[in-house]
Amino acid sequence: MEEYQKKFLELSLKAEVLEFGDFTLKSGRKSPYFFNAARMLNGGYLYELADCYKQAIDAANLKFDCIYGLILIKLKLLLGLLYSILVMKYLRHL
Repeated sequence: MEEYQKKFLELSLKAEVLEFGDFTLKSGRKSPYFFNAARMLNGGYLYELADCYKQAIDAANLKFDCIYGLILIKLKLLLGLLYSILVMKYLRHL
């Protein structure tokens, strides 16, 4: 397991995003658990989450110049991801 994957799991536990119970998903299916990733979009979790995404993108060697499909609620994540990318590019040039 890569370091960013461990960091993501630790972050998920710390933010308490995994809930157990009786849930009805948008698809109408029943589920005994729900992964509420929105809980990671608050406070100090956002930068850590964005950094995990950035490391996953780097590990997959993805090259892109735009991101599609993000709805408004994901705007915080997008801004955190862009911040993480820009900070890493800046630090590399020091």
